[in-house]
Amino acid sequence: MKISLIILLFSSLIFLSSFNFIFPNNFGEYENELVQLEEDFFASPELENSYKTKIIKKVFAQLKMVKGDFRSIKPQLNFVDKIPNGGRIAVAFGKIGLVFFEEKTYDLCASLGKDSLDAMAIILGHELTHCYENHDWEDHFKQEFKKTQMDSVLKDHYMEDEIQADYLGGFLAYSAGFHPVGVTKKIFTSLYKAYDITDEELEGDYPPLNERIEIAEKSDQKLKALIDYFEMANFLVALGEYEDALVYYNAVEREFQSREIYNNLGVIAFLSAVEKISATQLPFAFPVELDANSRLSKGGRGGNEDQVAKLMEAIEYFEKAKTMDAFYPIAWLNLGCARALLGFVQDEYQDLEYDEGELAAKRAIRLAKGEDPERWKKSIIDANILLGVIEGLRINGDIQPLMKEIAKLREDDQNEEMTLKIESLKDLSEDAIMYFDRALKLDENAQLAHLNKNKLESKKIPTPPAVGQLVTPTETIEGKKIVELRVRKENIRKDLLLKPGMIFAVKNFAKSQLFVNSVSVDPKHTTNLYVTNIDYDQTTHQGVKIGDHYDTVTEKYPNPPTPIGLGDGYFLVYRNPMLVFQFDADHNVKRWAIYRR
Repeated sequence: MKISLIILLFSSLIFLSSFNFIFPNNFGEYENELVQLEEDFFASPELENSYKTKIIKKVFAQLKMVKGDFRSIKPQLNFVDKIPNGGRIAVAFGKIGLVFFEEKTYDLCASLGKDSLDAMAIILGHELTHCYENHDWEDHFKQEFKKTQMDSVLKDHYMEDEIQADYLGGFLAYSAGFHPVGVTKKIFTSLYKAYDITDEELEGDYPPLNERIEIAEKSDQKLKALIDYFEMANFLVALGEYEDALVYYNAVEREFQSREIYNNLGVIAFLSAVEKISATQLPFAFPVELDANSRLSKGGRGGNEDQVAKLMEAIEYFEKAKTMDAFYPIAWLNLGCARALLGFVQDEYQDLEYDEGELAAKRAIRLAKGEDPERWKKSIIDANILLGVIEGLRINGDIQPLMKEIAKLREDDQNEEMTLKIESLKDLSEDAIMYFDRALKLDENAQLAHLNKNKLESKKIPTPPAVGQLVTPTETIEGKKIVELRVRKENIRKDLLLKPGMIFAVKNFAKSQLFVNSVSVDPKHTTNLYVTNIDYDQTTHQGVKIGDHYDTVTEKYPNPPTPIGLGDGYFLVYRNPMLVFQFDADHNVKRWAIYRR
């Protein structure tokens, strides 16, 4: 069945970027006219229902989900036999939110073997970045000022947009779980050859292959820098260095705005508020909490006004994340945590804030179940934990005296009376325990559910071992101890703007990286992280390797700390030895690190 379509496209709405190839003459002639698109504007029935279509749309969906910017028209993907009107490879119409991807380009990506999905993600990420960053104004003006002095100026702006689309598109691909670094150069070589694109054909509108590869390599350097800053921020949060992590996230946010970045900024503000609350005050660990053991062992500092200010800051960031994507379960979950804690520190608004927190937690569950229950399983678990925490906070005034009585009876070995008091505590806490049990039914390794439930059942909570020496001497990566490693002046990174006096350095090894964060005016303010790559094939001193399950790790390294949540997994940060394990969503080790501070 033949299908045709007439679409009204004004020249001011047209943005054509054919994966770094612009063919302005193809569309300029249609200014203010109706465009009759060719029949192959659509995919053939065979292609539309093919395995290829399922794969490319899945990659596209992952990229859009990670960006999470749904404030304007959602970019839609059209996977076609051939792009109409002379377009090639991939095309983005930024103003109307359409991205086209040609079947021949898919086949070229597939020919790259293990890099095939990464290549698709890079091309689609590039085009999506053009849409999100509104890289379309030059195209219209190039038509108006072609062959004038403005033409060269506009070309410079265009090239800046291409570089930005390369590295921000690459970071989008990285954020979605792909591995874009080093793949872009392969793509260009394949595309220029397969499409037989010559320097003469480009006629100055686009650089020849050698220049385009040079741009790709520069973009790769910027992409790698952006990833390094983001990784440093994540590890600093895991280690409880919240203020420093905030600086790194802000530096990334200036380059790349996404719901995840705003969410992470909100988490840091939340944790900063938690730090200011005395351990004896706050009885429960929140699911946004990144280090419950550390929080429960610290004394309070700062007044109520500081706590409220930080929580309001956290709420503002979570609202920003929701503005970008109102269907983002994690933003609703964390907003619920902030509201509940705000109620705890402000007695006069307690009931209102607890109700707001409860509604946000239930909204998170509803969204997670409706969107993709398996992907958002952790959010469903954490939202149930939050509901349990809120129920516990509602009865906190009644259970705290009872907990103190139980502790005293346990100390005096009054077991019979203690057992009766514990049963009374369980009865009072029935609703809260119900929610913790729901979380544990979904994941028996949900440690925050165990921790909070144990408190309500008055069970002993193991105390984490104290920090010993800087690092166990036998723990090495690539045969190197962290205390032996040094960075030089050439390792200092200045890609993104940090606060004055803060220094970030990165040193690369064969299958690992050394990250150093320091403040020049305070020699003691230094954090060193020696991190394995995800393909590291050696083990820790106790025999843990990448791919091992959580149970294996905790068998080799007993008394585990409370997991520190990530969007796609979590950290375990040991204090003695000073080790960090990063797990994926299936509780398997993704990589590990030695740290020193």
